[in-house]
Amino acid sequence: MRKILIVLVSLFFWNLEDTFAQKSKKQDTFPTYEQIRGNRNEIYDFVDPRAAAAGQKPAYKVISPYYDAFNYPADSTTYYLNGRKVKNKKVAEAQVKEKAGNIERVMVGEVDESGMRVIEIDYEPKKE
Repeated sequence: MRKILIVLVSLFFWNLEDTFAQKSKKQDTFPTYEQIRGNRNEIYDFVDPRAAAAGQKPAYKVISPYYDAFNYPADSTTYYLNGRKVKNKKVAEAQVKEKAGNIERVMVGEVDESGMRVIEIDYEPKKE
């Protein structure tokens, strides 16, 4: 009888140990992106290895301030410059280059049923 009681008590404590072990959560030691990134004031997530090796700060260029709005075929686009319709691509591009001071919005639409793409460019006029 005494042996049975000892076996039952030991099984109880052994099972009790397993339940506590299952309840305890381990901390996830894998670092997050923010912890790896470090300095939050840094604006570049990627540095060109060639520039880093040469000790240069990376430089980024905007290829087109118009988001390539003038790279579509001339006969398949309709331009709206500050809400005014312009059908000719060359006229629209020249007008934007001459008159635009600050480009506020460039919207390149999808091709509609008639096969034309609508491109809207809103800008502030140059101050002369």
